[in-house]
Amino acid sequence: MRPNKFKNHILAAIVAVMTTVPALGVYAQSDIPAVGFAGIDICEPGSIDVPLALKETPAGDQSELPIRMEAEQLEAEPTGLIKLSGNAQVVQGNRGVYADEITYDQDTDQVTASGNIKFYTSRGDEVLADSLDLEMPAVTGSAQNAGIKFAHRFDGPLHHTYVRARATADTIEFEGTDYERLLNATFSSCAPGNDDVLLIAKEIELDHATGIGTAKSMRVKFKNVPIFYFPRVSFPINDQRKTGFLFPSIGYDKESGTILEVPYYLNIAPNHDATVIPKILSNRGVQLYGEYRYLTQKSEGSVQAEVLPSDDVFNDDRYAWRYNHKQDFNDSWNVDVDLRTVSDRNYLKDFTSDVGVTSSSYVPRRASLFYRGPNLFFKASASAYEPANSDIVARPYDRLPQLNLDLKPQDLGRFKYGMSSEFTYFDHNDSKPRSATRLRINPYVSLPINRIYGYVTPKLSLQTISYSLNNSSTGGNFPKDSPSVTVPIVSVDSGLFFERMFQRNDSVFLQTLEPRLLYLNIPEKREQKDFPNFDSGSGSNSSFGHFFRENRFFGGDRVGDTHQITLGLTSRIINHDDGRQRLKLSMGRIFFLEDRKVGLSDKTIPETGHRSDFFTEATASVTEDWSIRGFTRVGSESNDVEFARISTQYYRSSRRNASIGYSRTKHSSEQVNLKFEIPVGRRWQVNAKARYSIRESATRSSEIGLTYDGCCWAIRLLTQHHLDGSGNFKNRFIITFELDDLGRIRSGL
Repeated sequence: MRPNKFKNHILAAIVAVMTTVPALGVYAQSDIPAVGFAGIDICEPGSIDVPLALKETPAGDQSELPIRMEAEQLEAEPTGLIKLSGNAQVVQGNRGVYADEITYDQDTDQVTASGNIKFYTSRGDEVLADSLDLEMPAVTGSAQNAGIKFAHRFDGPLHHTYVRARATADTIEFEGTDYERLLNATFSSCAPGNDDVLLIAKEIELDHATGIGTAKSMRVKFKNVPIFYFPRVSFPINDQRKTGFLFPSIGYDKESGTILEVPYYLNIAPNHDATVIPKILSNRGVQLYGEYRYLTQKSEGSVQAEVLPSDDVFNDDRYAWRYNHKQDFNDSWNVDVDLRTVSDRNYLKDFTSDVGVTSSSYVPRRASLFYRGPNLFFKASASAYEPANSDIVARPYDRLPQLNLDLKPQDLGRFKYGMSSEFTYFDHNDSKPRSATRLRINPYVSLPINRIYGYVTPKLSLQTISYSLNNSSTGGNFPKDSPSVTVPIVSVDSGLFFERMFQRNDSVFLQTLEPRLLYLNIPEKREQKDFPNFDSGSGSNSSFGHFFRENRFFGGDRVGDTHQITLGLTSRIINHDDGRQRLKLSMGRIFFLEDRKVGLSDKTIPETGHRSDFFTEATASVTEDWSIRGFTRVGSESNDVEFARISTQYYRSSRRNASIGYSRTKHSSEQVNLKFEIPVGRRWQVNAKARYSIRESATRSSEIGLTYDGCCWAIRLLTQHHLDGSGNFKNRFIITFELDDLGRIRSGL
């Protein structure tokens, strides 16, 4: 479709919808990501130079303050009129009238001005007019052939401030300190001298107390071309929310057809709001989306849902919903709930869900209750997983519930003791065993010895795991219904600190040398080969801290036997002047004194190597904007790189940043991740990200966007190439056009 024809289709659809509604509210919803609108360093908004006499008065009620007058000539008449001429000014508090000639009526406090008129309101707004009649204390009156610049913000004494918006009118009627009526007016949030976006109306009412402007018979012009017409419309004149229609959007999807959305926003209360979006999908039917949000002093949450009755393509009802709630009862007790669901396994593949259900494999549901006390930590949670992909066969076990109770480290003379424990009920309809309970208890006692030059921490702990397996007779090959094991763990963690000062150029640095030794002895408990595996794995071994863990397995079903010594060495370089760490380099290796026989299954081959891979980890802060991170693991026998990850990040601002990362796993993957945002001109911005597989010589996903920022309008072109939930590649092209303070028109192909 040709661009002009496509544009006409968009405008025709929007105008057809909007003109059927007698009164509309337009709200630039803060949750909708913007495509442009750079800062004042790029988009110069213009400024208001408030006179010095007005800057020194604090904000507040100005009506009771005395009225001051100055002029080159001042003449008082018997009738009570005072005529001022030549640089005349009448000031009350932080508002004032400046003109060539001013007449002030002492009986009515009425000001009449002519010639080079400037009127500054108590908000810092500037009014220029050919003539002005104003009752000063009440701020009532009118200005003819006038223009007004609205100050960006005002809090306390007036300052040199930026222009937030501006308007012109044949007549401005002042109806108090917070209300103006503009007749035959134009309104714009563009900077002075930029008329790209104009609101032209027969009448505009501006209520600064509510932050709402209301217009009658309003046209919206973009580049002097009318693009919208509203019989009656309201729009924001500050950042406050308001009820009303948001701008519609129109788009196209190959399976869903033409998509038309007409959002409606409800500002229920300062801490409650809702959004309702009817969506017309030409090939599928009518879908309805709704979101309700709330915020209280101790809680926050939202309810989101979308439903498509009788999908004409899928031939069934389709829906998705999410409930999210966080509650703080007091300083110790709080709750966190996140429940989600979709109607079928193809939902996320067919729709871009708005309810926050984004997992390509599973839809999680969880609820947690926490207690955090001075000595105890308690957590009661429940979690379940719903498949959200038609290709997924297996899913994790549900935990209904999981209870954690930890005794925080307590002092017992020079010793410290504590305990961690967990009780979980696992459930799964399609796995064996179908259900089971697991109890884990880990008491420990340690003797920390800390000195300024180092530390030694001997520690003794017991790890007990016991099960109650249900339905084990139906499969799973578990010889016992209630297997259990208790494993003693002996460890000694120790380290030393060395440091020196050195100077490079004019900077002084502190360098540390921190050797670390961990001795660990965990005896073999072969009965674990008969245990189920609900959540355990060996991890990725991709961080320095991983090699100093007591248990070489993650999860709660195994305690890995080992008799080992882990040696590590860390060195840091710290800027002595500002305390910023410039470089951190860590390296180490594990030396095994015995073979490891406990595995994740009874078919696991014992590990007989006498040493682990050699691992190194480094972070460097090259400059304040540029940093580098890396980790490598070199095989103990082959001396080949088993795993490597290196990335570098550059961040100057939200408009100028970049990152590139490389990762390699010897036998599975090798890929490069790239992401950057850079300006290619004062108003142009390019952003891109990509994931490239070196071994497959193929791009796994990519996205490129080009944005032009017109300061009060912006347009973005975005192309995406990505995998959908079924493993197929999809291409998508999106055009986003935004008018500042008015909303967006969006089309997706």
